[in-house]
Amino acid sequence: MTRSKVGSVVYYYCRTYKDQSKTACTKHTIKHDRLEAAVLYAIQQQVYLAVDCTKTIERINRAPLVKSQSKKLMDAIEQKERELAKITRYKQAIYQDWKDGEISHSDYRHMKEDYERQAEALDEVIGKLRAEQAELVNGIDTENPFLTAFRQYQNIDWHGTF
Repeated sequence: MTRSKVGSVVYYYCRTYKDQSKTACTKHTIKHDRLEAAVLYAIQQQVYLAVDCTKTIERINRAPLVKSQSKKLMDAIEQKERELAKITRYKQAIYQDWKDGEISHSDYRHMKEDYERQAEALDEVIGKLRAEQAELVNGIDTENPFLTAFRQYQNIDWHGTF
């Protein structure tokens, strides 16, 4: 766009028509005050959407579904902890079996390594479930700097010139 002044009124006109080709675009202009009003309206709408997004996030964080998911995560964590306790008991039992001479040292070593791998995998799963649970408890952050900045300007108005 190029700015031109006709009397006391400022217009912007499309440069594509003039500079590139008369077939590339139509000859059109817009008054400065109408352009300002259109830009202000677009900004106000974006701010409105961002503020509305914050309200939606707050509703999501209060929703019963979040509580239901939290219960499911807690149940999953408890189940994996029970599995881990069982693996630990089995590992202790094979040690006793080896000491009592019921299994060979080689069998003991292989079984012990297998139980240790299972325990590591369960520890990893439990860690992920706990992280997911913490994220769910904390909810989506409505104090995100991006959203905060939009809320600050939710009633923006324009009283100046460029």
